[in-house]
Amino acid sequence: MNTEDFDQTESSFKVEEPIIPQDPLSIKMDDDKLIEIVDKWIIDAEVVWKSEYDLPARRKKNEEYLFGRQVKEKDKKGELKEYNSRFLDNVIYEAESDLKPLALARMPDLIVLPGDQTNEESKKAAKILTEALDTEAKTMEERKILGLAFKHHPVYFIGAIKPRWIPEKGKYGDYGFEVVHPNDVILDPYCPTSRAEDMSTIAQRLHLTIKDVIIRFPEKKKEFLEAVKGVVAVGDNGEIREKDYATPITIEEVWFTEYTEEDGKWEKIQGVVWKYKKCLLKKMRDPNWDWEGEKTLFTYDEKKQKQLIGEEQLRMMMMGQMDMGMMQQEEIYHNYFENPKKPYIFLTYDQWGRTPLDQTSRIEQNIPLQENLDKRGRQITEMLDRARGKHVWSKDGNLKAEDIEEMDMSDPEQDVLLDGDVNKVHAFIPSEQPSQQMFKDLNDSKDRIMQKTGVNAITGEVQSDVATTNQIAREANFTKADDLVEETVNYAVLQMNEWKMQFIKLRYTEKHLKKLVGKDGQWIYALLDRDMVEDGMEIKIKSSSTDKLRAEKNAKEMAQLKMIDPLSYYEDVGAVNPKERTERLMLFMQPDGGAQYIAKFVMGQENTGQMVDTLNGAGSTQAIQDIMMMQQGQMPQLPQTADPGYIQAITQFLESPEFAQLPPELQQQILAFAKQLSSLPQGAPTGQPGTPPTQVPPPTGQPMPTDTANQPEMQVGIPTASPRNL
Repeated sequence: MNTEDFDQTESSFKVEEPIIPQDPLSIKMDDDKLIEIVDKWIIDAEVVWKSEYDLPARRKKNEEYLFGRQVKEKDKKGELKEYNSRFLDNVIYEAESDLKPLALARMPDLIVLPGDQTNEESKKAAKILTEALDTEAKTMEERKILGLAFKHHPVYFIGAIKPRWIPEKGKYGDYGFEVVHPNDVILDPYCPTSRAEDMSTIAQRLHLTIKDVIIRFPEKKKEFLEAVKGVVAVGDNGEIREKDYATPITIEEVWFTEYTEEDGKWEKIQGVVWKYKKCLLKKMRDPNWDWEGEKTLFTYDEKKQKQLIGEEQLRMMMMGQMDMGMMQQEEIYHNYFENPKKPYIFLTYDQWGRTPLDQTSRIEQNIPLQENLDKRGRQITEMLDRARGKHVWSKDGNLKAEDIEEMDMSDPEQDVLLDGDVNKVHAFIPSEQPSQQMFKDLNDSKDRIMQKTGVNAITGEVQSDVATTNQIAREANFTKADDLVEETVNYAVLQMNEWKMQFIKLRYTEKHLKKLVGKDGQWIYALLDRDMVEDGMEIKIKSSSTDKLRAEKNAKEMAQLKMIDPLSYYEDVGAVNPKERTERLMLFMQPDGGAQYIAKFVMGQENTGQMVDTLNGAGSTQAIQDIMMMQQGQMPQLPQTADPGYIQAITQFLESPEFAQLPPELQQQILAFAKQLSSLPQGAPTGQPGTPPTQVPPPTGQPMPTDTANQPEMQVGIPTASPRNL
């Protein structure tokens, strides 16, 4: 219906001829002009980043110190002599390794707020989306993506995550995310924020093979092969050798905001191009945005709320069977975002409102401390290596240089014979030992690196003998970690899930089934489609990873004081299946709960009947039901066999006070039932054959029936609770 136009009058309904629309993603800009603009922007941006901010060198140095490569680099440059120590204690790597699990050990909790708080359908859709997105956000796949971007951030002054639509994923395609290496991203150096939508351009280098490019852009094969002539040999027929298709090359993917003038009017274009050198492979408007929209018809109900008109209602209106009333038409665009966004999510922290990159990072700030630690460590190591001191000889003892070389003063078995006074011929110069100040400076550098990173107190390293001091340090580091996680991990999780909402509303034209594992271990199934994402819906972070870590520490402290219940404890420490764990604990702690605990959780008996049979013998459950019928004056049907649990339960009932209080005539009926039961073959325990008939003994004080008086009495097992209590 999106090509139909409706002209409403009192009794007319007009449908115009359909118009073939232009491709909504097409861009009218000239290819050569667009290539010139993109090339100039990339060149200018790289010059600014290199000349003004020394970005490549700073990133390289951060990378060296994170991975402990500084000693190798000094060796390559000839800065270390052969006798110099290669001491290295990489505390920067240790601190970063402690910080990552603190930030990502537990993913934040999400909630989707409904667009209409008064509408039950809107609340239901928000609840389904909350369960699906929150569960998906805690998967290993998304945690690894966030983890890599988080590790990139202090090294390259930014972390980059790219949302993308993957047509090959699932039956109808689905969204996905990937980490982009910061060295492959060229950002607008003049943008004062790290938000992708604020940047005029973002370029990404894609490392592909020639064959990959041809597969992605088959319509540009001829022009592309012409452009790669300098890389591989291209024949007269315009083809290359088969092995050359595997040649790696780099193309640029550039997302841009540009303005074009047509007929005196300026148009804002949000687009993307793919290019290799001067060959433009493809250009289009932002494909992650609904530019075309969809024509829909609606009317207002008595509550002044919009009601969409379906095809059946439209057909009835055309046939005059329904009043057209106040039918109206509008264009609906399937977008969750208010405006188009370039598909990048950037993790930053030390922003200064000047560039999209951080001005510095914790690794860059810790490098001088690591250099001092390395220097002090080398000094101490070299001084200890020289600890044996120096032997000095005089020529007055008629010793020659060759004699000295043959001596090994470290050999305890070697002695030396000298002519003359030994005090005049030989002397020993002891070596200087490392001082306490050197060791203190070494340890202070380690502590300062951990403090700057903000992990020393949180990870349990004692900073003071005073508990109050430790608690203050721990809370200070929690505050620092909270702030870091809020601006990096939480921001990225929020942005990733907002992109999911955009993809769902834009491309979930068919229902997508989400199958995820919930926090209690159960499978979660959710059917999602574009209609579930309503205008006004928002995503919020309920609790972050550091909130959960703080809750875990508080829960453990409260448990030591016995001031927390089991369910709250298991929830706060993030245990799997907290409700089941609580049930197990409470059952296990009951005085008589051990057997039930084994029956339910060890033997897997899930219902009461199975547990009763396990505890009291086969047939116990059926016996309880039959006894309840007898007490109500109804005689049950005689079982096929007399199972041990059945016999035991009936025997206990005949000896119970409840039986003695029954009317005499009902007692006689029950005794007759028991007499018939005695003639049945006894049921066998599990996996064993049956045994000969057994006798149910009479109740206490009751005579045994004469025809069974000579039969042996059945041995009753371990006493169990009465049927009434069971």
